[in-house]
Amino acid sequence: MSLGKQYQDCEKIILKNYQDLRNRHSDNLICSHIGEFSQEILISLVSLTANSLLKAPYLKGFKRRLEYIIIEIVQNIIAHSDKIQKKSQLAYFMVVEEKDGFQLYSTNTILNKNAHLFVDCINNLIESNTDELNTILKKHLKLAELDKSGRAGIGLLSILYKTDKNFAYELIQIGEEVSILNLSLTLKKEMA
Repeated sequence: MSLGKQYQDCEKIILKNYQDLRNRHSDNLICSHIGEFSQEILISLVSLTANSLLKAPYLKGFKRRLEYIIIEIVQNIIAHSDKIQKKSQLAYFMVVEEKDGFQLYSTNTILNKNAHLFVDCINNLIESNTDELNTILKKHLKLAELDKSGRAGIGLLSILYKTDKNFAYELIQIGEEVSILNLSLTLKKEMA
């Protein structure tokens, strides 16, 4: 299957999944975006969520943690979502308020050659206990080394740590070259 056909299949699946999620959570949807992601979109998503949080007495630390996680997820989409066809990005992000917490969803395309690195990394982090995760995070923060693209590689690590590993992922291989990466995170509410 050609790369173009794989991308078309990704597009159909991502659009369907996005619409299904929006329909399922229409009553408690805080914000969502599908398409290209940028710093402006990130600011908009954080602002919409922050405004929604004003309606209830959440702990200040909880609000900051939720906003931080949104920033990290969207930054990961911006930095790591593979722009496959015509250099366009195919991804979505959604924040849903549930009875006991907030559910965050993100989906993007990823080249299979990069997907295996992600799976290995995330599985190792998920298998780590909280103390090990904290040690790894502190080590990364202390070293503050940047990779070739200017990133420190602590986004996913921070997300796992700040959500107490209430994190699930699904990797759907579409063809020989392309997969879809679905992430789902839960952050339990903390009221004042």
